[in-house]
Parts: sequence; C-alpha cells; structure tokens
Amino acid sequence: MTDKLREAAQAALLALDSDHPDIQLRTAMNLRRAAMNLRAALAEQKPMLEMNPEKRPWVGLTGDEIEDINKDQTLWEIIQAAEEILKEKNCG
Repeated sequence: MTDKLREAAQAALLALDSDHPDIQLRTAMNLRRAAMNLRAALAEQKPMLEMNPEKRPWVGLTGDEIEDINKDQTLWEIIQAAEEILKEKNCG
C-alpha cells in the first residue's frame, strides 16, 4: 500500500468515526461497519520494503540474448521470448 493510499484510508477512517447526530441509526451502523472493515484491511497491509526486502536492480537483456530472440521469429514470438528471459532474470 502506498503512503498516499494509507493517508487517504486514515482520513476516511476519521470521517467514518466522527459523530453525525443527524443521521439515522442504520446509516450510523453502516458507517461503523465500514470503518471497522477499513481498519482491519489497513492492519493487514505490510510496508513495501517488508513485502520485498531484497530490492534488486532491474536486469535487462544482453545483446546476445536480443540476437538469439530475433532469429526468424514473428514480432509476437520475439516479445514473448523477451518477456520469458526478463521474468527469469528479475523474478527468479
């Protein structure tokens, strides 16, 4: 969850938690339920660094890999082959 999204969620919680004397009981209960669900969702979120502790630099294709991919293939096959190599290099 981004910092901006977390701030927006926390602002929404403040609005949901504040008393609204002119609303009906059913609406108030719905607001409380929404606040409870939002609070639970926020509690489950992990910081970005915690989700991906070993932030590695992006690894691109080498010239040899590009030449190997480009041998007698359609553009679609070239894109798919490049994607497979990049997934292996960057995602393991």
